[in-house]
Amino acid sequence: MAEKSFGIRTLCFSRKTLGRCWSNTLRDSAGKIRPLMPYMANIAMKVNLKFGGVNHEVEGLSGILGSTLLLGADVTHPGSGALDGVPSVAAVVGNIDASCGRFLGSMRLQSDKNVELIEDFQSMVEQRLVAYAEHNSDILLAKVIFYRDGVGDSQYEALRNREVAKIRQAYKILQLKYPKSESSVKVTAIVVAKRHDVRFFPKSQDSIPGNGNCKPGLLVDTGVTSPYYMDLYLQSHNGIKGTAKPAHYIVLEDEIGFSADDNHNLVSLSVVRMMLR
Repeated sequence: MAEKSFGIRTLCFSRKTLGRCWSNTLRDSAGKIRPLMPYMANIAMKVNLKFGGVNHEVEGLSGILGSTLLLGADVTHPGSGALDGVPSVAAVVGNIDASCGRFLGSMRLQSDKNVELIEDFQSMVEQRLVAYAEHNSDILLAKVIFYRDGVGDSQYEALRNREVAKIRQAYKILQLKYPKSESSVKVTAIVVAKRHDVRFFPKSQDSIPGNGNCKPGLLVDTGVTSPYYMDLYLQSHNGIKGTAKPAHYIVLEDEIGFSADDNHNLVSLSVVRMMLR
């Protein structure tokens, strides 16, 4: 209510948890006492983001990517126990700074909860393009890297023909309003897939002690990849429990012209390691 109706930024935390921090009785799952500072630092980072601050940056990323808009999109669907009529929700986020440390977002309700492609995608892309322009000299970015989550391999062509095309249409419409911008936009579209059964294991003892997972940063682009698309598997995290599951990145379209090494080093590794929190 405070944020939606009055524009007041809020952050809620548990009084019980904070009280335990002050009394040094807050314990983790292993029973060890958690000190106050990490908890307060986590709260401070959340407050900083809500007020437009930047918590993390990848050094040199702006020089690598240049003037590029990073878009991320996904659709979340109601669970099996949801009430009848509960809609799916689609969202698109995009950066508003060259270092990709600040992101704003748009969201829409889907009319059909069984549809994965985003219905009102173009208007949300227009909002993200305008948001960057308003923060950066009223110039639209002519390079867009589009990360899309949640689509299966049977939907790749539909995604390219519909959502990727909508990015170009959004730019074309706004270009008339921002005449200082380039005449056309170049789009690189990458699907991020998590629903797969591929796992990787270390061949030697060079693994994480305790769980035997490969170390974060593992990248595989041969042997188990697609013969039709440029793709890669990237394990950018440490699996705390069980076997770490890599993300599968599939490049559907690349008008910007990244090489395989560019996709590995300049985009996936850099951006994935900079989660906003």
